[in-house]
Parts: sequence; structure tokens; C-alpha cells
Amino acid sequence: MLMRGARIYPSSVSEARPLLSPRACCRISFVTDDPKRSGKPNALVSAARYSEIGFIIPAAVFLGYALGRLGDYWLHTHWLYIAGVIFGAVVGFAQMIRMAAALSRDKPDS
Repeated sequence: MLMRGARIYPSSVSEARPLLSPRACCRISFVTDDPKRSGKPNALVSAARYSEIGFIIPAAVFLGYALGRLGDYWLHTHWLYIAGVIFGAVVGFAQMIRMAAALSRDKPDS
């Protein structure tokens, strides 16, 4: 990250001019809400958010299983995959609850 006043110079010392000025490096643009848009969310955005909830638990369980199998392989055990599945299910449910709470909090009252 470039700090204010920092300059980037080319690799050859013969060219001593900066490639990026400090003013160009420190420019930040903000996205503001468009007053012409209604407060109603896009249907595709809503569908994507709700479908993400359905993928959370299977993905977490599969990741727990895969990491458990890797642990079994490296440690020469035969039970870590079960612990990985249980841990993945717990983490998946916790994340699903957090996402559902955030979606219900963001939902405008009608």
C-alpha cells in the first residue's frame, strides 16, 4: 500500500521520474446511493442471497469431511473424518443462522 507522498520509480536508475504520482495513488472514489433507484432490492440479488444459504451447509460438511480425511491420511487415524463432518455441520448451521438473521434484518418492513 502506498502512503501519501510515496513514489514508485522504474527499475532502471537512469529514468528518475515517478510512474505514479501521490495524487493518483491516494484517490478514493465512493459509490453513493442513486436517488432514482427504489428501495426495493433486485429479484436476482435476493435469489442469490437466499440460494447461498442452501449451499452453506453442504459445502461446510464437505470441507470438514475433506479436511478430516486429509488428517486421517497424515496422522494414520480412522476417525478424524467423522469429527470433520460434525464440525462442518455445526459451522454450516451457525453460518446459515447468521446469514438468515442478517437477511431478515436487512428486509424492509412492508
